[in-house]
Amino acid sequence: VSGDYEIRVLAHVVATVLLAAFHTANLYSMLRTDGLHRKPSTWLGVARVLFAKKGYVTRLAPAWAEFFRRDFHPSQHDDRELRIVDRTIAD
Repeated sequence: VSGDYEIRVLAHVVATVLLAAFHTANLYSMLRTDGLHRKPSTWLGVARVLFAKKGYVTRLAPAWAEFFRRDFHPSQHDDRELRIVDRTIAD
């Protein structure tokens, strides 16, 4: 918003850390409720879902890292498919 690279990067890192912390706390709470939080196989499954070849973090990492480019701007990405979905929802 400010156009300042350092502020943008700091906000990106802080948002990432906070989202990861909240997500982890929520996941732990749900697993504890189900009695699964002490099973190594549960955490191995979580690690696979996040970090395997087609895991969430693995697939997101390139786009996340791209945000650190000084010349990054969202308009550099083709978002036509997203706009079509938005139009469908609005109708």
